Amino acid sequence: MPPEDSAPAREWELRDYLDLALRRKTVILLAFALTFLITAVYQLTRTPVYSAFTSFIIDESASSSGVGSERYNPYAYWMEQGKPLEYYQAIMGSQVYQAKINERANRDAELLGTGGVTRADIDRAIASISLAMDEKSQLMTISVHAYHPQVAYKVAQIATEVFRERNQEIDVESAQDVVRFIDKQRQEAQDRLEEAERALQQYSGAGQVVFIGDDGGMMSKVTQVESILEQAETERRLAESNYASYTMQLESAGKQGGLQSAESFPEVVELRKRLDQLEDQRNALAVAPKADSLASADLDRKIDGAKADLRRAILSHSTEAMPTEDRKADEMRSMLTQKVVAEQINLSSTRNREHFYNNLLEEYRRQSPERLEKTMELARLRRTQAVHQNLLNYLVERHEEAKIKAATGAGGIRLVNPAALPERPISRNLPRTLLIGAMLGLGLGFGLAMLLEYLDQTVRTRQDLERLTGVQVVGQIPLAIKLNGNNGHTPRTGRVRALLEKQSKKRMDGQGETPYYPLISKYDPHAPFAEAFRSLRTDLQFFSIDKPLNKILISSSIPGEGKTLVTANLAISYAELGHKVVILDADIRKPKQPTVFGVDRKPGFTDYFMDLVPYEDIVRHLPVRGLDLIPSGTVPPNVGEVLNSQKMADLVERLEKEYDYVLVDAPPVLSISDAKALSRIVENLLLVFRFAKTEKHYVREAVANLQSIKASIIGFVFNGIELGSNKGYYKYYYYSEYREKLDTPRALDTVQVN
Repeated sequence: MPPEDSAPAREWELRDYLDLALRRKTVILLAFALTFLITAVYQLTRTPVYSAFTSFIIDESASSSGVGSERYNPYAYWMEQGKPLEYYQAIMGSQVYQAKINERANRDAELLGTGGVTRADIDRAIASISLAMDEKSQLMTISVHAYHPQVAYKVAQIATEVFRERNQEIDVESAQDVVRFIDKQRQEAQDRLEEAERALQQYSGAGQVVFIGDDGGMMSKVTQVESILEQAETERRLAESNYASYTMQLESAGKQGGLQSAESFPEVVELRKRLDQLEDQRNALAVAPKADSLASADLDRKIDGAKADLRRAILSHSTEAMPTEDRKADEMRSMLTQKVVAEQINLSSTRNREHFYNNLLEEYRRQSPERLEKTMELARLRRTQAVHQNLLNYLVERHEEAKIKAATGAGGIRLVNPAALPERPISRNLPRTLLIGAMLGLGLGFGLAMLLEYLDQTVRTRQDLERLTGVQVVGQIPLAIKLNGNNGHTPRTGRVRALLEKQSKKRMDGQGETPYYPLISKYDPHAPFAEAFRSLRTDLQFFSIDKPLNKILISSSIPGEGKTLVTANLAISYAELGHKVVILDADIRKPKQPTVFGVDRKPGFTDYFMDLVPYEDIVRHLPVRGLDLIPSGTVPPNVGEVLNSQKMADLVERLEKEYDYVLVDAPPVLSISDAKALSRIVENLLLVFRFAKTEKHYVREAVANLQSIKASIIGFVFNGIELGSNKGYYKYYYYSEYREKLDTPRALDTVQVN
């Protein structure tokens, strides 16, 4: 596994983001300027927009499905909960609503006769219709935007009128459904009532009623229980109607299975058992000889709490069985589920109460069978008749109310603030818009900078180099500077003239100005550039105590990373200590060392190999004391064979005996295979990589190629690092001190390091 794969990613800190902003400031400023300029131009040149709105409230009592708000109404739940905003927004987005809007607008003579208004303006205003609601006041607002005040005003009026009409139509349709539902329930209740009356008449006509004398208060108990049973049975039948209605709607939504599975959970079973026990205690208190109001109130609180716990438990388990996206997407189904659970618990309670009191009557019958048998049967028949009569009366009343509301539905809209003709366009609010544009510009610029940083695969820190290959960085070289005699700057007034003169001179001479090669012998001893090479020299001297590095092969991955000048300056730094140093320019195809030091390229060691010149003629004595240079010489047709020859090995061995240090300038590793051949002879290999130029895959490929032949890589030199910044840039603690020692303040011109 490569070292970079196993190393944990470092989190960015504030200074990293500041450094990114400095390095990518051109992109950030350009994006900021363009976005800000576009925003300003748009705001200053856009056509004025007028807005008209209508405010109203939805009266759920008027817009309900034509039924009352009684406890046991199958449709009362929708009126209690109210419809969500999305329901009304769906109405406004429907094709029916849009068709009505367009039809009404096409028939409005005042709207069509407004001067300067086109059909496109009207269509644009219709498309801008929106509905919003204030959560606190429940006040709804229909808003319209248009380029003409009259268009905004008229379209807002039409939108409100059509919205009211469409709500009325929906309410009427819903109310008619309620009428049909109640009519069916009413007919069933009528049939059951008639059957109960016939049974009561047959029993009474058969002479089954027996007068009971003194029974010790038993009849008063039976009468009390019968009254409670009548109420319980009425509530149970109404609860069954509610539960059946909601269950049918919930099954059509595909959710009932989740509720049924929730009943099997131990938590739900335990809570039901606890609720049954509390209700039995409460039912017993209702017929106790001495009523205890405090105990009854305490039991009622416990029962309410147990019902709430049971409801939450069922809902939680049924929700777990439902996919999350469905639960979020269908609010109405969630509301139905809650109502079904509530009615289910209520139905269970009424059935328990009915069962309790039926058992109590059975107990009374066993105590006095001769006295109570026939009387209790008569009471049961009368109770059944009363229950069906109460249910029928309730349904008849609701049926009449539903028919009236179905015929007179008003849409449920109560206007609070009708639409008015706008007197002035919407404020441009230029400062706020420009501020938003500035923020968007900065965000866009920084986003582009982050994208460029992500796409930038060049090496920018020594940690990048070490993490890529696991090889250590032994030297960091700052970007070289050139002192041009004018503080590093061309005067502002003469820059264009200087550029034209330079181009004219190139055309006349056929070449540009003489290239500048930064050598540490030209710099102040305390300059960061010079100190970096002395630091590299020291690190290499202490690299191996037992076997000093007296011959070093210096190469790079690709051309332009600075291996030539790193070799030259490292040799100068060794010579400054009084050592005898020689530079062997083995980059035969593109030699640069003779140009750097201003000596002839020929004759060189290739000429010496061919016995064209003696050894003494290929050695160039340079102005730096103790420093010599052996150029490559004539380019042979078989460069690879020359560098891999025995004569090359003999030459390096001879130089190693005559000099303290031998530095070999080799060609780039990825360009040709010369560096691989030389690594077998020189052994100690130093690779140079360029800050913000060398791409990471070049580093990996170069090291992989050398490791495949088991070359000895002693370390990396990170070259061309810029001064005075943060992430990935070179910083010296003595940089400010060095600047103070300069006689004249000088600005810096960066120089290409070859």
